[in-house]
Amino acid sequence: TISKVNTLSQASTKKPVGQANSSGYTGVRLHRPKHASHRWIARVTINGKDAAVPGRFDTPEEASAARAAFIATQSAAKHEVAA
Repeated sequence: TISKVNTLSQASTKKPVGQANSSGYTGVRLHRPKHASHRWIARVTINGKDAAVPGRFDTPEEASAARAAFIATQSAAKHEVAA
């Protein structure tokens, strides 16, 4: 069987980026594009629930890396064995 960790990480990396996506990264968008700050945010869907990746980022690359780390953290947390 395929583990949920693999399924979650594969699903997020293999999902195509939509045509309207200005960042070029899945789940990453410009927060308040008309606002002067021009910061990037990232979101992810885990088990059907939408979650915001904590933080605002200067570049879409930083937001994408934070999103990947957030997914890895959430996947690892689900598979921890209670002591």
